[in-house]
Amino acid sequence: MVDEYQDTNAIQGAIIDLLASKHRNLTVVGDDSQSIYSFRGASFKNIISFKERYPDAFEHRLETNYRSTPEILALAKAQNVAADHPDRLVLGADTLVDFEGEIIGKPADARDAERITRKLFSTPHEVITGLALVRLADGLEIVRSEVTTVYPRKLSEEQIVQHIAGGAWEGKAGAYAIQEMGDEFVERIEGSMSNVVGLPLELLSRLLGGIPLDRRL
Repeated sequence: MVDEYQDTNAIQGAIIDLLASKHRNLTVVGDDSQSIYSFRGASFKNIISFKERYPDAFEHRLETNYRSTPEILALAKAQNVAADHPDRLVLGADTLVDFEGEIIGKPADARDAERITRKLFSTPHEVITGLALVRLADGLEIVRSEVTTVYPRKLSEEQIVQHIAGGAWEGKAGAYAIQEMGDEFVERIEGSMSNVVGLPLELLSRLLGGIPLDRRL
């Protein structure tokens, strides 16, 4: 995923296109009206011509200025599914970890998982899940997020090695799943436990409760 795509320069754009040509799995976020760094070499042509270079790409246009990355990704997921089911209420969710301002997603490989584990299990961090409820037929769009603070236990070298070797980090934001690790890795949490697991049920219940029954189907 590439954020602030409108501020990439020609060389960065070419590198991104080269990488995408191999796996065809690319997400970019940007606003062409915010392309203000041409004096630093940024090329707004990267974002302007994106649809020409990727004609099969699905384009999400946000009318609300969501400042939370998980909220943006949750909305993109929901809109993507809703495009094929416009009459259905669709739920999208995405979870990330915020470590002192650094956004941490899913590890790329075992080495990345070890790096993330050593970082996160040294100090408290926040787990953020964005939820989006979308129905295109009547324009329903609700986007919110939940934040839980996790206070981890300091792990021994043996615990880190076992965690990486066990593979429980695969596909997990922050390289861990609290439901699989329990008290051995986490001292306590502040906030929603279900949020750390990956779906904040309390928030979801509140959002659904605010929708009339006849609009939930």
